[in-house]
Amino acid sequence: MKAKTWLVLAPLLLVLGCDCSGVKKEAKAIASDVIDCTTENARTLTDQFGPLVDELLRHATGADGKIDWAPVKDATRSFALASGGCVVGNVVARALAPKSTDPDAPQVSGLEVDQAQLLSGFRALYPGKKFVTTSGPL
Repeated sequence: MKAKTWLVLAPLLLVLGCDCSGVKKEAKAIASDVIDCTTENARTLTDQFGPLVDELLRHATGADGKIDWAPVKDATRSFALASGGCVVGNVVARALAPKSTDPDAPQVSGLEVDQAQLLSGFRALYPGKKFVTTSGPL
């Protein structure tokens, strides 16, 4: 089942009060492992702190496109999972998103990074968590 479907179904199953403890337990676990970063609060925080995270990733990226994750982990260690994770997740998802081929689209200098390493490094920061971001799922 898709993550967004579980985001809707999990709370509903928990509220219904059915005597299906196995389903409730699974729904609760899945709901806590999927973080919705498309909320107004997450978007506001990303607008506010995203440029700082973007700059942090830019400074941690070597000429070969590899990221030194130690300073990123140190800087984001105190972030709350849902809010701070969403800021990092939205920045990472934006960096991984395919670039627009529309000549009228804003032309910005993106983060030149090893995309596979960026995604695996992000997943290592938040093991077992799935993020639904404005640029797609992580």
